[in-house]
Amino acid sequence: MVKRVTGKDVAARAGVTAATVSYVLSGTAKRSVSKETRERVLLAARELGYVPDKTAKSLRRRETKTIGVAIDKNLATPRYALALQGMSQTASSMGYRLLLCHTGSGENGMADYLNVFLERQVDGVIYVGADNVGPNQDDIETVERDGIPFVALDCQLNNPSLGSVDFDYRAGAREATSLLISKRSGRVAYIRPAFESRQESLREQGVIDACRDAGIEPPLTIVAPIGAEALTSFDRDPYDDHVGEPSSAHARLIELPLSRLVNDGDLIVCSWAGWSGIVRVATGFTLSLYADLANDLYSAFSANCYCVMPNYQAGKACVEQLVRQINGGPAAAKLLPIPAAQSYLLHLHDN
Repeated sequence: MVKRVTGKDVAARAGVTAATVSYVLSGTAKRSVSKETRERVLLAARELGYVPDKTAKSLRRRETKTIGVAIDKNLATPRYALALQGMSQTASSMGYRLLLCHTGSGENGMADYLNVFLERQVDGVIYVGADNVGPNQDDIETVERDGIPFVALDCQLNNPSLGSVDFDYRAGAREATSLLISKRSGRVAYIRPAFESRQESLREQGVIDACRDAGIEPPLTIVAPIGAEALTSFDRDPYDDHVGEPSSAHARLIELPLSRLVNDGDLIVCSWAGWSGIVRVATGFTLSLYADLANDLYSAFSANCYCVMPNYQAGKACVEQLVRQINGGPAAAKLLPIPAAQSYLLHLHDN
């Protein structure tokens, strides 16, 4: 068995004490070390192939430099992939790494992401809200009782004792709808899924705000027969459908009697990413303008205007806030703005 190189080995090679090696390699400012001594220690460490024992260090400090991310979603879905990218890069820059956890319960009945904290595998937890659902009340009570560093992403918890990063859905929907209205006068039709959530309510209110600001009648709201379960299945595996066939969730948009509800020339605002392209094809309208209140690749090419979800920035904000809690800071709430953008192919869509 190959013997692990220790700090004592580095000290012997460099002709210094083990304490001096610790000061140099940890970058501590508690003791002044000459430049010549520092270089001698670093050279000895390189020559010996010294690797710090982070496990032992974490046990001494009672920290692991690891952040648990509770997420049970398809990571190929752009919004989750971008959020995790923001978390990963920010965590790395702050000396942390990520551990993906499940949101389901383990054998002891406690959520997996809480178990990994209580077992001291992670220093704190980021909970990624999925399908407009956050942690259950029992988990929230455990977090509060045990003082677990915790940040909820896109859960709209409105709980001052828990850290949170949310999106300003109302202002984003208002900005995108206003941008659409500025391009063409006309009635606004708003298409949304058939389930209630805080996020959906905020989006709809933002569309209403934009119509009021423009001095036009409130939007005609059209509820698509798409529930939370259908959207969940699409996010779980958006590539599960046969090539050339729409997902079951999107097929229900096509089934809407849109030509009886809206007119060619109306301004059509869709709650979810990519819906505008499907509605555009389903109606065959050539005079209407479209907006999506979220974005993906399809929104950028099919909608005249769309909300740009700051998913990467949200992941970054989650890590920054969680690390502050780990270091003794208070929980805080951050609300990220959602800017509106115009289509890459706007000149082909505008009439």
